[in-house]
Amino acid sequence: IVASTLKPDFGRDHQLTDRVAALRDPISPADPFYDWWHACQPGVPQAFLAGLAKDASAIPAARWRAILEEVRRADLTAVGRAVQVQALIIAGGRDPLFGAVHQRALAQALVGSRLVWAQDCGHNPHWEDPVSIADAILEMMPGLGG
Repeated sequence: IVASTLKPDFGRDHQLTDRVAALRDPISPADPFYDWWHACQPGVPQAFLAGLAKDASAIPAARWRAILEEVRRADLTAVGRAVQVQALIIAGGRDPLFGAVHQRALAQALVGSRLVWAQDCGHNPHWEDPVSIADAILEMMPGLGG
């Protein structure tokens, strides 16, 4: 599980709520929203991020708002507690969406899980530090390492 939560809990005053509300069609791939949404530490190729922004800008602003409302209402706490398998939780230490409180709640709900912090990463540690993320996965599942 990478950069996730059981209950997003985005209030009306959360940055994500404000930024999605400000989107207007047609959304430009250069919209400042994507600088925030895809914020990564240096080293993530700009061409990769630009391609993500181009794809995401094809999503109409109304759909972004509808998705956000669905996410805001989500509460997977009961579902999380029902999970019966060991889970690896990878969290960015600088995640602006799902910080330490969210990660601890996720780790508590998923009994037997292992929480790994990518301390210098934001919401996309798999883009920001793919080698460390792959190492954490291989450590959790040693048979994958070949």
